[in-house]
Amino acid sequence: MPPFYKRDDGTVSPPPDGVSEKQKEIMHDNASQVLRSWRRLPGLAEDGSVDGKALLEWVEAARKQCADTQHITGGDLQLANILARAPSDPDGAWPHAAVREVIEKLQNSVIDKHIPIAVHNDRGVTTRGMNDGGDQERQLASRYETMGKTLAPKWPRTAAILNAIAKSYYNAAGREDTMTDLRDLSWG
Repeated sequence: MPPFYKRDDGTVSPPPDGVSEKQKEIMHDNASQVLRSWRRLPGLAEDGSVDGKALLEWVEAARKQCADTQHITGGDLQLANILARAPSDPDGAWPHAAVREVIEKLQNSVIDKHIPIAVHNDRGVTTRGMNDGGDQERQLASRYETMGKTLAPKWPRTAAILNAIAKSYYNAAGREDTMTDLRDLSWG
């Protein structure tokens, strides 16, 4: 994992011997840029299919490397960001079934907690009319909630993640509704 994640004991990894402060800063910036720009799920083919075995092997290898350097938490945070960018499955539900299998196998509370955060953050900037309120967020919440109900019997952890995403969008909808109400009162 990149040198800017603290170790699991809270300490910072020392730079390799002979690395100056300037070089350390450059290494940090490069690692940050690579991780922020990473969009492709390991195991994703050009045709949109996902090789579940390749994905799981990659995840397990990455987690082992993180464990070897005492960066398990930082690695899991980054894995959550990567898994959150997975495509939908041909069955129409998100995430792809190969990612669902990884989530269920890992049973990792850090990853489970941070996938919804990554999904929310990846949404980006939104626009709306002054009086639209939280309609956009309610539509997203309903979509994730429906997928969660559909996936719950076979992929319960994934369903819980989808329900957490739905809840965050319902909360965001309430905030947007409040902002619309406040604008109505002040412009009224």
